[in-house]
Amino acid sequence: MKVKSYLLLPLYIFFCGACSNFEDASLTKRNTFVRFFADNINFESPTVEVDSDGGYIIAYNIPKGDNVFDSQILKLDENGNQIWEQSLTNSFVRAIKPYNGGYLIAGIGIVIDPDATQASENYNTKAFINHINNEGSVIGGFDFNQSIMVNESTLTIDFRGDAITLDNDGNILLLGSFKRPEAGSHETSIVIALSSANLQPIWTKSYSLLNRDYINCPSIYFTPNGKLVWASTSTLTLQNSNEAYVSIAYVQPNSTFENNSKLGENDTRNHIVNDIRPSSIGYGIIGTYQESNQQNANIYFARVSNSGSIIENSTLYFDGHTESIVLNNRDESTTEDEGNAIIGTSDGGYLLGCTVTSTPTKGNGGTDIRLIKLDGFGNLLWTELIGGPGDESVSAIRETTNGNLIVCGTNSINGLSSVILMKLTNQGSLAE
Repeated sequence: MKVKSYLLLPLYIFFCGACSNFEDASLTKRNTFVRFFADNINFESPTVEVDSDGGYIIAYNIPKGDNVFDSQILKLDENGNQIWEQSLTNSFVRAIKPYNGGYLIAGIGIVIDPDATQASENYNTKAFINHINNEGSVIGGFDFNQSIMVNESTLTIDFRGDAITLDNDGNILLLGSFKRPEAGSHETSIVIALSSANLQPIWTKSYSLLNRDYINCPSIYFTPNGKLVWASTSTLTLQNSNEAYVSIAYVQPNSTFENNSKLGENDTRNHIVNDIRPSSIGYGIIGTYQESNQQNANIYFARVSNSGSIIENSTLYFDGHTESIVLNNRDESTTEDEGNAIIGTSDGGYLLGCTVTSTPTKGNGGTDIRLIKLDGFGNLLWTELIGGPGDESVSAIRETTNGNLIVCGTNSINGLSSVILMKLTNQGSLAE
């Protein structure tokens, strides 16, 4: 499938924080740009990474049926022009990482068997990781799935791949999760260490919380002292609603929890965590704070220490359309807002990427992207509102080596969604 790429024109989108607009300038003369990648289909959950050559690698997912997707990988140059594309059938990409002159792609492989005798076996998932070279060809890979005997029948455990990192020896670590087919089973996290030589398992270790599902973010890291840290949403289904809080896993590789810090464990509302990223002084997390019925949603941010602990009094709550942005009362909500993505910036601060609902006085219809810049201690530095006539949402934020900001998300108009990629200044604008 050939994806169409467009340079975005001024009438399609506005930047409201500093009231900046697109300039009528050639793309090759700019340090900033906005690109659409579109076709007559929907694109979902895009992610982006900055490549070592100054370009970008994008992955997104294309729905083709109930819970069935194909994935598309795009290699772009530093101006956002497409160099090549690669398709992965029956897959949902969650994470990408430049690696050895190519890329690692991790996610969920989808296995369809319409002739299975057990209904639960018609649709199953596996964790996968692919190695793609710098020309877009798949040169290696690994699938992780298992079957077990349940009630004298062989049933498949559903796995998913969520995040990738490398250990100090260069081995590849895949963070994922699995759910056993027995009634009452819960989603359990798993870390799989793979040899860099042949992508074969070296060790695996699972992590669970009592009677709860453990839903991972698409990020995992080695701390400065050689431990692993990642963030998950711990959920418990209660009739028609969910109870959820944030769980920060901090573990010795191939060992058990050394720390499991929690945010919102005893709150009456839910904390859903969507991203964790390192900074110069630890880690930052972002997510959505909402009622159990998913209403009255606000954005939250918190800092995490290098030992995996939520830093006391570091949690902030935001409403995307209040005058001050920062909330004194976290339960107040004027619109439905989400905290989607975060990056630790080279100046020691954080940039938050949020999706906010427009109001009659702010925004441009549907949902817009709200960028929130904080210093290293969480003080608000600036904010920018980005939107157009459709629904804009953000799914990933990165920083280039010269401090520019890369924002990736979707734009939806008339029921069709496209991928949008923006390269902005370190102040979140398109101005030079």
